[in-house]
Amino acid sequence: MTLEDWNTLFQVASVVLLGFTFVVGALAILTDRQISARQAARMASAARDAAMANERAAKAELELAQLRKRQDPRQLNTSAFIAALNRTPKCDVEILYQPDDPEAHQLAMQIFMGVVSGWQPANPLKSWPRPIPASAVAPHLRELPPKLLQGLPPMSRIALSPFGISIIAKKSPTEDHAPRTALKGAFRAGGIGFARSSNSDMPDDLLLIVVGPKP
Repeated sequence: MTLEDWNTLFQVASVVLLGFTFVVGALAILTDRQISARQAARMASAARDAAMANERAAKAELELAQLRKRQDPRQLNTSAFIAALNRTPKCDVEILYQPDDPEAHQLAMQIFMGVVSGWQPANPLKSWPRPIPASAVAPHLRELPPKLLQGLPPMSRIALSPFGISIIAKKSPTEDHAPRTALKGAFRAGGIGFARSSNSDMPDDLLLIVVGPKP
């Protein structure tokens, strides 16, 4: 081959090599983009999985906290209860609790301490918590057959609500009753909910607090 032939061959080879380099470079760019896209997709998937795992963990923690709250005994904020009752209109208080219910008895004792400390009655023992007696029946239930009445839980026989705390007075919940209003404010301050009802057979100067089972 002549020198011109070699020169032509080298020029063609250079063009081919340049084209090959371009193709390789383009393929490298394309594959790099595909790899980056796959990596981004994997990272996004991992982030979603982590977010879902965190959400499930937070939900499980919340459910556990709610379960513990349902299992824990009710607690009265006694200091707030006493402070709310202090220097308010007062009257006699009787406290009854669901029989054979240690948790209700414990809360009844907390309420007793709060009432005695806040109102400082002349005869504190009158408010000493007692189990709901079998003879305690709300007026609207006294016409029921004895067997049906005996089948009712003690709390349901005496209060409108079968659970929680009920404040019972002679006057209806819509009528003004200053000590009952003060007691309602004390329970709210103490972080304990309650229901209200009336019993026309009760004296005007008496409030009955009934502590039922935990809802």
